[in-house]
Amino acid sequence: MDLSEADEVTLESNVNKDTLYLLLDFYTFASTKDNGSPAITVDSVAFIQYVADTTGPIVTGAQYDFQSGTINMTLNEPVIKSEFSTGDLSFQSVDESSVFNGSTISSADSTASYVTDIIITLSASGTLSLDDMDNADKTTFNMTVGDNAFTGLDGAFSEIDTLNVDYGRNYWITSFEAFPSATAQQFCAISYIGTDCDIMVDISSPTISDTLLTLIGRAFENTVVFDSTVSQYDSIEVSIASTVRSFTGQEKDTDDNGKVIFVFTDIKDEYGLGRNDTKRSLFVHGYSTPNDTVSSSQFANGGEIIYIDTDPLDITSTNNDLNVLLQAMTHEYTKMCLQHNKPDEQPWILEAVAQLMQKKIFGDCVFFGESTAPSTSTGNQLTYLSTGVNKLKGRTDQHNVYIFFTYLQEKLTALDLENEPEWRIVNEICQTTKVGVQSVDTALVAIGASKHFADYFADYGMACYLDLSNTNNEYNGIYSFESLDLVAAPSGKSASTLKWDKENNDPAPFMFKNIPPWSYNWIIMQGYIVDIEKNIVYKSPDLSATDTLIFNGYDGIQFKVKKLALKSGFLDQMTTDFEIVDFTIDTTTAFGKLPVTTDSDFTFKELGADSLGQPDTSTGVQIVMLMVAKVDDAPAPPTSDFWVSNIISLPEFSDLYGFQNQGAPNHIDLFVASQRAVYDSVGNENAIVLYNTETDSGELTLGILNNTVTGFTSYHTSFELNSETDYTFIFNGKDASGNEFIPDSLTVSTIFYNTATRAVLRLGKSCVELEPEALNSNQFLASIQFPKKLVQDFPQELSIVSNIIAFGPQNKNIKRPATVNIYSKRLTSSCRVYQYYDGQWHNIGGTINQDIISANTTALGRFVVLAGDNHLPESDQLKLPGEFALFPNYPNPFNP
Repeated sequence: MDLSEADEVTLESNVNKDTLYLLLDFYTFASTKDNGSPAITVDSVAFIQYVADTTGPIVTGAQYDFQSGTINMTLNEPVIKSEFSTGDLSFQSVDESSVFNGSTISSADSTASYVTDIIITLSASGTLSLDDMDNADKTTFNMTVGDNAFTGLDGAFSEIDTLNVDYGRNYWITSFEAFPSATAQQFCAISYIGTDCDIMVDISSPTISDTLLTLIGRAFENTVVFDSTVSQYDSIEVSIASTVRSFTGQEKDTDDNGKVIFVFTDIKDEYGLGRNDTKRSLFVHGYSTPNDTVSSSQFANGGEIIYIDTDPLDITSTNNDLNVLLQAMTHEYTKMCLQHNKPDEQPWILEAVAQLMQKKIFGDCVFFGESTAPSTSTGNQLTYLSTGVNKLKGRTDQHNVYIFFTYLQEKLTALDLENEPEWRIVNEICQTTKVGVQSVDTALVAIGASKHFADYFADYGMACYLDLSNTNNEYNGIYSFESLDLVAAPSGKSASTLKWDKENNDPAPFMFKNIPPWSYNWIIMQGYIVDIEKNIVYKSPDLSATDTLIFNGYDGIQFKVKKLALKSGFLDQMTTDFEIVDFTIDTTTAFGKLPVTTDSDFTFKELGADSLGQPDTSTGVQIVMLMVAKVDDAPAPPTSDFWVSNIISLPEFSDLYGFQNQGAPNHIDLFVASQRAVYDSVGNENAIVLYNTETDSGELTLGILNNTVTGFTSYHTSFELNSETDYTFIFNGKDASGNEFIPDSLTVSTIFYNTATRAVLRLGKSCVELEPEALNSNQFLASIQFPKKLVQDFPQELSIVSNIIAFGPQNKNIKRPATVNIYSKRLTSSCRVYQYYDGQWHNIGGTINQDIISANTTALGRFVVLAGDNHLPESDQLKLPGEFALFPNYPNPFNP
């Protein structure tokens, strides 16, 4: 039984330790099998033979913490604290009397008499004595422990011993685990002291030789040409600080020590674990934090500090994925310098410059993972780095940044510009006060490039798809990529494929949403394929070579769109026989269009021809692809980013209607009925109707009422009437393809009916005359012209000779007959007024006076004048009053 330290002290300090007995409760030991060994069922007592320890205590570790001014020693067994004195300690490089003068002795448990740790707190003069030591003495700080310095509990004394004292301090180290443990302190010993940097090594980390530490420090501060002893850097001239500073400028010196501190420690991450959207072979190579320069931060370590991982990073490893410690130092030092000089710079630029500094110094860039070199162009997003350095998406984002800048440097190198434009642009990015995309655009202007950042990004998006030079050497090589091999069949690209097949429920237009800022998307349209039996199978039945491609983006978002016509199959390696044409996209409406076929040599779905003039499927245009690059910082809208379509015609109908519903007093219902879905300027599916009066104007949003019938969608809203006036409502919608409909308007006249007075509700020259107390309450009434196209059930052999007018709510009964007067230029003796009531048309007669025909009715609703010789009988239901009452004559000339 191994005793705890507390139990060990209790036993060894007991005055009766030579006569100890061990009491075992019954059933302490019991057989778990019926093997003939019965359980001990009674208490038992055993005498303990105490063997005294004759070996003296040994100091197993010693550290001097120059931040707290303490020397901390740990021992292999408890000692009697009161018998220890600093007089038993001496140093080789400093006078111990000056060090220990005024010091105090304690332990972690200040009340304990027997301890395994000793803490010596130095006075101010004592710490000054150690701080003033030579640098060489600090990195090889030795202390001699005199004979009999420590006394064990059995009376054995320690022997004389000389040991190394780790000269250093504690650092707060951040956890980057998927489920982070608490930020903890690690003691790190100073192992290299230079002019521009110090290297602190976690005492629990694997040992790095003094020779290697010196080499690492010199590679940062000066220039080192490595030899084969460090194979991965063999023959490479490394000069980290001066190279980085020549681009980014020098780091700030907030702690006034003139140095960068590198802390080599095991940074907790997901290496070997791979939990929660991480990968077990990825590791966090290092980090720095601005919090270190803010003394009030909770876990601030103070100063310009860079933390470098030592597990699994190992400069002596033969694994080229792990022996990248100098790249890690370069990467993090670059980010620190750029952050200090451009504190508002965006993370993707910091990452880009850090990667390029790796490339500048070492000839290549590493991504800090074991056997996990990022696959080329699996993602397309550029300016946003997802949070969490362990996250797989974050690693892909970082790789995308590097791929783009590699492409950009290639294209700048190809230009006839002076003084290494591929590196001058990095310098200009670092020096300009602009940040993010603007910093790159400013740098491009400064070096004399003719394109903007957005243009290069769009070219890059197409180059990542093709990576080919054109057969006719067109496009100046902007769609090829020398540094990376991205050539593959279209089937191997992460592209969307549009079916263009209305018959199988996959028609245009096609919506795309949730598109990140500064990203590109590939959209494939197949012309035909050749099946296993060599038959030609045509695809995209709704898209022909003579069509026009429509791109309709979210208003205000900036896009670059390129069309590629490719003479190769979906499963075949792409050929160099291709055509690329740019869309012209309006910067305000994000709308553009381009013919499917812009060159007769690249006619969509057209077969090629062999040398004998016979059809050749392998040289025909089998694919048209759109590369859509989102070239601004706008977040994805909640509706859609863009639509792709070939619809350029207007819908057969898209009309505005209005009704007054007796179930909603003082309101009118507005409807839009359209053959196609209607969208507003920000991509919401709804109809926008503008209204105005002599004194007021506004905008109404009509939400979806019904969209369950193919080729018909209706929208509705209710509008409250609040004044006696003439309203004009105007609907001017557009579909997802950006086609603007022919405007439709609606005129509505209103009155406020007071039950105490007579009222006239007009629409143009037509009107209805209402008597007092015809309705039960005061209310607004509206007159609206009703569309003829909505009426299908007129009596046969009769023709319409007037507008259809709705006076008030449909089927609204009134207590006193009203006179309806309908205007028409086509009145004849064969004309009658008809009213739509209870689901059918009723003849209510009519008396003609020039261009007006008048009739009486006992209900409000829709009215029309019909002409013909075969009229329905006049309706008693609407002409005869429902009740009788005596009212004052109106107007009464004797009682005005």
